[in-house]
Amino acid sequence: MAFPPIPDLNEPLRSWHARVFLSSTFRDMDEERTQLVAHTFPKLRVIARERGVELTEVDLRWGITEKEAHTGKTLRICLNEIDECRKRSGTLPFFIGLVGARYGWVPSLNDVDEETLDKIPEVRDYMEKGLSVTEMEFMHGVLADMRHEQSWFFLRHPEFTEKLRSEHPEIKYTDDADNTLDPSQALTAKLKLVELCERLRKDRQNRHAPQIYSSVIELEQRVIDAFRAFLDSNYPILDRPTSEHDVALFDKTSTRIFKQRLDHVEFAHTRLDLHIGGENLIRNIELLVTHHRRILICSEAGNGKTALMANYIKHIQKNHPDINMIYHFCGGARDSSNLDEMLSRLILEIQAFSGIDFDIPKDSAELPGAFRGVLARIPREKQVILLLDALDQLDSIEGMRWWPGELSENVSLIASTRTASDSDSVEDKVRLSQIMDFTISAGAETFTLKGLYVEDRKVMIRELLKGISKNVEEDLLEEIAMYKEAQ
Repeated sequence: MAFPPIPDLNEPLRSWHARVFLSSTFRDMDEERTQLVAHTFPKLRVIARERGVELTEVDLRWGITEKEAHTGKTLRICLNEIDECRKRSGTLPFFIGLVGARYGWVPSLNDVDEETLDKIPEVRDYMEKGLSVTEMEFMHGVLADMRHEQSWFFLRHPEFTEKLRSEHPEIKYTDDADNTLDPSQALTAKLKLVELCERLRKDRQNRHAPQIYSSVIELEQRVIDAFRAFLDSNYPILDRPTSEHDVALFDKTSTRIFKQRLDHVEFAHTRLDLHIGGENLIRNIELLVTHHRRILICSEAGNGKTALMANYIKHIQKNHPDINMIYHFCGGARDSSNLDEMLSRLILEIQAFSGIDFDIPKDSAELPGAFRGVLARIPREKQVILLLDALDQLDSIEGMRWWPGELSENVSLIASTRTASDSDSVEDKVRLSQIMDFTISAGAETFTLKGLYVEDRKVMIRELLKGISKNVEEDLLEEIAMYKEAQ
């Protein structure tokens, strides 16, 4: 059974989670929104998961009244959510715009709070141009940055609008039906809507040109076709198993693995640039692993254990691509410090590359034995390194019953923990001591990571500040690096 391998840290971080913002006017688009959210996106999720991609739709208008939608706070939430969708989706699609026969609400400066104007300065420019909230979303999400490859627009056919008007006369499907607008305002809205549609056609004539639909079913098919074409070009379908048994295991395992795996991959990438000490430390770890299949890396907090672990993964993936690397950063992802979640995830990852059929126990007390059992069943031809960072952050060590007493020659386990400091409570000192004592007594070889030299600490501080576009004077940098807590 062929699951995709764990992403290579030597390659740029690739997006595997599409978070798609759905933008349109409000009540006049209820038919389309209902179809997309209730029917289309569930189908898209199936298509996406065949490629290892997770998909989430964001429809902020659901559960918001018309009055609430006409506030500056809601506008700020919408624009911020578009930014979040763009950020999380990376190179994946993140925006769908729907256009009917309404231009939509045009706010005045009195409708928008100062916080929105301060935090999103372009809103003031949008308002001076008399843009509706919907066009603001289009501008903020796509048109201002020309992000054509990651967005689609769909235009409702006028005949479909007329059909909806006859079926739902209580809903205002056009601006001239809005009794809050005088004839001049309604005409202005109509002209602005025409200009918007023309701009969509002109700006996007060769890439993802806006598509016209005449029913919600046709809209659904056009959305599915657009996503499928994008994914076919960028995210090939995974090799799906053929046997009934393996199909069931694939479906049961894949979604959970992808969600958890992405969090750990993203966290590992954040630590790659913080590695101080060069290749020597990595070579030392690599040498230890050849002689001892269970390694415990220990040091005081802040000495770079996690960065070392991330860079070790990168090194192995580059130089030993035949080795299956499975890694888990306690505290680095959602629920990653929960012992049960960690053991369940590790079992799933082992299943993913080995094809072992193994039901994860529902009883927490059975998980440690299940984990040891799955380790023992890894096929001998599979080379495996399990890397577990920051055992000290686990919410329960359960007497470390899950730690394997013996490992096959094709399996190695590398873990890390911090050592106790004077500032730790008695309880924490006992806990840290238990981790050390149990793993060592169970055969783990320790590798102590020493504190950084002043110059190394200065390099790390510079790298951290560079990540947030900041810098400090040399004398202040020296003072920070010499500070006792930085050691």
